[in-house]
Amino acid sequence: KETAHVVGAADLGCVIGRVAAENLSDLVWDVSVTRNGRYIELLNSLLMSPYYDIRLTSTKAFKKKIYAKIDTLLKHEDKKTCVDLLEAVSCVFVKALTSELKTASSRIEHHPPTVRRLSRCLLECLYASRVLDHKLLKGETLWRLAKRMMCGRNISEVDPDDKINGNCLEIMAFSFPKEQSSETNSEQDTNEFVSLAQKLNDPLGPWR
Repeated sequence: KETAHVVGAADLGCVIGRVAAENLSDLVWDVSVTRNGRYIELLNSLLMSPYYDIRLTSTKAFKKKIYAKIDTLLKHEDKKTCVDLLEAVSCVFVKALTSELKTASSRIEHHPPTVRRLSRCLLECLYASRVLDHKLLKGETLWRLAKRMMCGRNISEVDPDDKINGNCLEIMAFSFPKEQSSETNSEQDTNEFVSLAQKLNDPLGPWR
């Protein structure tokens, strides 16, 4: 708040967010680093910063490197180390997404590109966990998050050209168990998922 009226504060926030995220990306995904937990906490603080410009640029910078970083992580021989790291980082993305979505009701409307980038980062962790045959998050958590990303809109109100909705559908897909289990989505959830998939099933519509 103290920097709200300082000339150049927004530009400074952009630089801080970008540089910090680029450096943290190297440290967070490096399994040889002994203090990953500390860097993951710093990433959490960065992505949930009270300053809009820091959140925006740090999310953008971290996402830009996540694809190569996860590809490298999956080549590591210690599966447990990979799973533990993915679990910790995915929790950061869930918290950051939840915080960003809350801005719509508390301060200002959430920033769609930031929501899209955060959810894309979460999805990359989920896809990586599938390669490792491990379930990162409970289906209920993922379903609730996807619904919040839709801002309470009904399927009929969903814009098929909104890239966020494509991410919502992917997150919903991960909420369903791979095999029959006690953690089974309701019939209503299944019908809603199918309806959204049909709504977005446009060859000309963006997915990623």
